[in-house]
Amino acid sequence: MPIPAPLKDFDAYLTCPPEVPPDLPQSISSFLQQTVIVDGASNQIARVTQALEHPPSVSVPMTILLDIDVMQQKSFDADGPAMWEALAKLRDFKNRIFFDYITEETAGYFV
Repeated sequence: MPIPAPLKDFDAYLTCPPEVPPDLPQSISSFLQQTVIVDGASNQIARVTQALEHPPSVSVPMTILLDIDVMQQKSFDADGPAMWEALAKLRDFKNRIFFDYITEETAGYFV
């Protein structure tokens, strides 16, 4: 997701931004954060990775990476509809995570 520079606050773009202890300098040039979410009710798992790399020059916008991998371990009949239903539920899970991780301002870039 390209974001305008200079970046003043990650809170404007992400609902779970990186945090630096308050007594340390608050300028961040890059970060990598990974979280694994387990939905016990549906047996779905999501690995969410957020990252920022500082652009090589001022003319290149900063980019926040939001990578969401969803999975579910389950057996399916080769000729049944259950696999397609499970894939649709995984897509819904992924979409829910995506829109919960970004702010409304960030979502506006995708409409």
